[in-house]
Amino acid sequence: MGRRAVVLCVCSAALGTAVATTATAATTQTFTTAQSPFPSLSGSGAVPNQGTCTSSAGPSQAACLPREPYDVYSARGSQDNFFTFDLRSSCVASAVTLRLVRGSQLYTGGTMGTSDYTFREVTTPAEIVNVPGGYPFSPQPFFEDSQRISQDLRDGPTYGGGPYPIDGSPQDVLSFPLNDAGVRGFNAARGGFFTVGGSGGGHFFVDPTGHLRRNPIFSSVTDPGTLVVTCALPANKDQCKNGGWQSYGVFKNQGDCVSFVATGGKNPPANSP
Repeated sequence: MGRRAVVLCVCSAALGTAVATTATAATTQTFTTAQSPFPSLSGSGAVPNQGTCTSSAGPSQAACLPREPYDVYSARGSQDNFFTFDLRSSCVASAVTLRLVRGSQLYTGGTMGTSDYTFREVTTPAEIVNVPGGYPFSPQPFFEDSQRISQDLRDGPTYGGGPYPIDGSPQDVLSFPLNDAGVRGFNAARGGFFTVGGSGGGHFFVDPTGHLRRNPIFSSVTDPGTLVVTCALPANKDQCKNGGWQSYGVFKNQGDCVSFVATGGKNPPANSP
């Protein structure tokens, strides 16, 4: 199915775009939540590393459900989402962009507030986030893990975000650049798993009970989340020496790195996509 890209400009300092690359040329890598999936709680096989945590009255009453549509909303309770990426083959990043399928807002008639999405650092180990309660499943650890994960999705440094467009096709792909903290978090996670947690919601509306609610965004979306990574690359030959070539994650040896620099990037890294 064709999808047109919708690039969201994040203008505030707090949600600024990632640092610019200083390389002589750029190469990219793409990671999705469908890569190296954790087992499902039911043991039904390979599924994406993403899902939601729903809380009816705070984290103490949370339930986290991997492999569910990643709807996000905020009302008397809330529902936040998470995405985990396998970075065991990643390069050092100079810029990272999170891409999610738009889905829709369930209610678009309200005029109060704005639709937005913010994602943050998640420090809970990926195997707990994606398999709360363990495997095989155990009920008591599930609720304890859910409380921990739900709190984690809403605290810690902000990694990026921005406005969620009200108008558009549900098949649009929205692009959210990670800010400087997000790029640092990505690079710190290289060699393992990287998880981000998101919160937000659509326009406010008054429900039939008279309560002000914020309607869901990303409604019913199950497509894998994606990270598009711009690799940091050397600007001079000295950066390739003394094992420096290994830090970039895309060269097969020092000579490959030196060749890349000497040709101004025309000879791409051997291990680039």
